[in-house]
Amino acid sequence: MRISVTALTRARAHVWAYVRSAPGTYIWLAILFVTAFATHRMSPAFEEEFQRQRSTNLHEPAENPRRVLFSSALWIDGGRWLPYAALYTVFHAQAERRLGTLRWLAVAAGAHTGATLISQSVPLWAIRHDLAPQSSANALDVGVSTRWRASSPSSPTGSRRPGGTPTWWSCWSCTAHR
Repeated sequence: MRISVTALTRARAHVWAYVRSAPGTYIWLAILFVTAFATHRMSPAFEEEFQRQRSTNLHEPAENPRRVLFSSALWIDGGRWLPYAALYTVFHAQAERRLGTLRWLAVAAGAHTGATLISQSVPLWAIRHDLAPQSSANALDVGVSTRWRASSPSSPTGSRRPGGTPTWWSCWSCTAHR
């Protein structure tokens, strides 16, 4: 069975139209691809130190919160890009198409920031109550791995059908753990 040139041209046009319908998602995926590629080129020791400086742990955000929150969204924990491409295509592209690029970006950035604050409150509480060592403040936490991927699909406006009922993926953010 041969696939015709016309069929390939049509398929390419459909894929390109889908990508253009969610530019923020695919620009972000392109950035993640570049940074994942860069991560694979780093030595393990350098990679750990490099990501530690961009980590959303307790120490780094206290020093420079804007830089850390922004840069933590640019890196993938472990450098595996393909699963992110699939998940962003299935979830984020749909949310961006429903919300519009600017609203999707605002929701995702707000969720990333809020989730960082919430997720770091547990280690802070444990350190303050002597349940975790002080060194836990410097633990490596790469932000995009959980927070960014879980943020847009859980948006109330992005997770509702026109009739007001939640879509099947509105609870996806509840299961997006490392």
